[in-house]
Amino acid sequence: MGGLIISIYHNLLYYGVLPESITPCQQGISCTTVQIEWLGFITIPLMALTAFAAVSLCLWLHKAERFEK
Repeated sequence: MGGLIISIYHNLLYYGVLPESITPCQQGISCTTVQIEWLGFITIPLMALTAFAAVSLCLWLHKAERFEK
């Protein structure tokens, strides 16, 4: 769950919902710099969010199935 929360924060920062002035990373590469953009919208933060959401969903479904038995 921690990774999912960090990924949501990074996506909000990346897409401009949160201002860049509140970022903890002030040195090095910016958290909002576009590194990869496939098909015009698939970015590294979006891929990370999708992966964390998929893993969390699979774990939740497995837990729900286990308690039904």
